[in-house]
Amino acid sequence: MEAAEPQSQIDQITDIYIPATPIDGGPANTPGSGVYCFAGTPDVIWVRDTPLEPWMARLAEDVWQQDAQSIDSDYTVLFDGRRYRAHRKMTESGPEVNLRHIPLQCPTLSDLKFPPMWAGIFASKSLLAGGLVIFAAEAGQGKTTAASAMVRSRSEKFGGYGQTVENPAELPLEGLRELGCAFRA
Repeated sequence: MEAAEPQSQIDQITDIYIPATPIDGGPANTPGSGVYCFAGTPDVIWVRDTPLEPWMARLAEDVWQQDAQSIDSDYTVLFDGRRYRAHRKMTESGPEVNLRHIPLQCPTLSDLKFPPMWAGIFASKSLLAGGLVIFAAEAGQGKTTAASAMVRSRSEKFGGYGQTVENPAELPLEGLRELGCAFRA
């Protein structure tokens, strides 16, 4: 990501970590100076002294202001036309905030790259009798995205309503969707 323009780099970032104090050994001279992030690969991107640092400093400042007002450890951050799921945790150095980029629009099952068998199960008419579907996996594997896509797609295909239980609510799912609607508990 070295040669890319800052905007194209920002568009690729999936996860952002704002530590209480910089862990890269540098000074804490701006709110974003110690930020590090990932762009869909295991390689860390340090933003200090890069074209990303001014944008990250503005983001970090905004996040710390929102964090000071939030009583929850999980909340949504809207910044610069992007939506992030924020999670605050305490470390030995103080609070740190982890951000995960989430889409502004809820995908459908066809937008996701499920194997045909799973897509068929999620969209199966046999589930119309009711029941409970639980998505379980490691962090960052797409549980919320898959569950939301299932609720949206089934509501559009079969009507009725779907209900999700989330904290914080992430994808914009509520409201009417062609034949059906979705709610949050």
